[in-house]
Amino acid sequence: MINSCPPQSLNSIEEQWPFLFTKRGLCAHLKTLTGIDICDRIGEALQTKGKRIIHFFQRQTQNRHVQGLLQDYENDPSDMPDNRTGTATVLLLMKHFLEKEDSIFILADLARVTHAIYATRNERGEG
Repeated sequence: MINSCPPQSLNSIEEQWPFLFTKRGLCAHLKTLTGIDICDRIGEALQTKGKRIIHFFQRQTQNRHVQGLLQDYENDPSDMPDNRTGTATVLLLMKHFLEKEDSIFILADLARVTHAIYATRNERGEG
């Protein structure tokens, strides 16, 4: 039905296969069809290819914004180097292609988020 001609509307497909419209459902379905866990594969690619991309920018770029990100990356003694490499790769590519950070990331003030969580727990009597 998805591959029908003429094609169905997205609303119709979503009604019949709602799991295809969630990350978990789509990833699980892809794994069922192909045997590939796309989330793991993307994470692995960000690590291996990400290091190459970072190395490229370290040698090639004159962009001061990219250089600033590289300095932050090199000076960050993160406890999670895998996450750091993936995040740095995405941010470097975004800076290079002049994309705004808020187009893909939601920046949050951790102090405010933590405070909001505790306030909610206290209201519910969980704190």
